[in-house]
Order: sequence, then structure tokens, then C-alpha cells
Amino acid sequence: MLKIWQKLSVISVFCLTLYSFKTHTVLAKENFRQNISPSIQVAQNSSVDLVYNQMNQSMNNAFQEILPFLNGLNQLQNISRDEELLALTQQLTPMATRITTNFNQAYNMGEKMIPLLPQGTIETQYLQNIVTLNGLGYSSFLPWLEIFTSINQSYQTQNVNQLKATLQKIPVAINKIVEFSNQSQLVAQQGQQIQATFNPQNNSNNTMSPEEYQIRSNMSRMTHETNMNILRGMESDGEWRYNPATGQDEYKYF
Repeated sequence: MLKIWQKLSVISVFCLTLYSFKTHTVLAKENFRQNISPSIQVAQNSSVDLVYNQMNQSMNNAFQEILPFLNGLNQLQNISRDEELLALTQQLTPMATRITTNFNQAYNMGEKMIPLLPQGTIETQYLQNIVTLNGLGYSSFLPWLEIFTSINQSYQTQNVNQLKATLQKIPVAINKIVEFSNQSQLVAQQGQQIQATFNPQNNSNNTMSPEEYQIRSNMSRMTHETNMNILRGMESDGEWRYNPATGQDEYKYF
């Protein structure tokens, strides 16, 4: 039996990332649908709607699995036997596969959508940042899929050298998730700025036509429904509360 559990102490630093990642990614997703304000022509474009919905669904699926994956990954620091490491690896491999697949699909759909949007607008730039975030999500979780595959192969072949080399990749893989967390925070901050600009109570929005106002109202409703599903999946600590100052539902952490 390969005695390698001692080498996994580096995972303990991962705990510091977990709460920060949880908060930032929820904020990023909360602003995703809410802060997009395309023209009526774009909103009515069936091609844009189709591609956007596909991108949003894939990204949504990826985000819903992240916290369960991280909670499972955090168990590595408590492993004391090789059997436990192998079992956890086999448990997390399907999750890592789904996360990377969904982020990759979201990125590809986003790349198709961007050329269909009005160029030079802050909304399009925000969507481009979302597309980039999907690509970063793919590249941040792919190393874990490779690590799990290599660990499984190492046990099958009893290859100690391969196992040692694989474990040495863990700190780099952790840093990639930290980078993804930080980038999610930046995207969330940009989304909050756009949200303030297009606040329904903002005087600059009083010139909206009834059609455009209805479109934005529908988007706000869909945002609320989507975010509730995401937050339930991520087991976030908080609840939705109505803010009379903005006329919108806002997520408040306890």
C-alpha cells in the first residue's frame, strides 16, 4: 500500500479560499442576467436568445456543482489511508468532469454570442468578461480532473513516482481556483456598477419605452428565479429581501 497521505497537508490552505469563493461566485452569477441591458432589437433576436440561454444554462450547471466539489476536495486534509484517497478521487472525478464540460460549453456558446451583440457598449464588455470567466473556470478545474485521473492510474499500476509527481501539482491547482475566485469578484464588482447605472429608480431610466421597461422587468424576474435555484444549490447563508430604495430583490448574507 502506498503511504502518501502525509503529503496532502497542503490542502489545508484551501479552507481559506472556500468562503471567499462562495461569496464572490454567487455575486457574479447574481449580476449576470440582471445587469445586461441590450437594445430591444437584440433582445428580440432569436439567435442571440438561443445562444445566450445555452450559455447561461451551462454556466449555471457548472456553478451549482462548485461548492459540493470544493467541500469534497476539502476532505483531503482529513485523509489518513490510501483507500480513503482513492474513494474520494473516484467520488470527485465525475463532478470535475461535469464542471469542466459545462464551463467549456458556456465559453463556446459565449464566443458565438459576442459577435451578435452591439459592439462598444458596457453591456457587451460585461458579457465578454463573463465569457472569459467561463474560460477561466474551465482552465481552473481541468487540472483537478487530470490530477484525479493520474492518482487513479498510480494506484492501479502502483507507480510511486507518478503519484509523487501528481501530488506536487496540487498547490498549483489550488492557486488556479484562487485566481478564479478573485476574477469572479472583479466581474461581480463590474456587474454591481452596471446595476447601479440601470437601477429602475434612476432618473436616467425614465426615458425607457414601455416595451424596453417590460423587457427589463422580465429579465429581473428571470434573474430572481435563476438566482434562487443557484443559491439553493450552493447552500449560501442568506435570503432574498426586498429593498424599497431600489425596487429590487437583493440577496443579504446573515
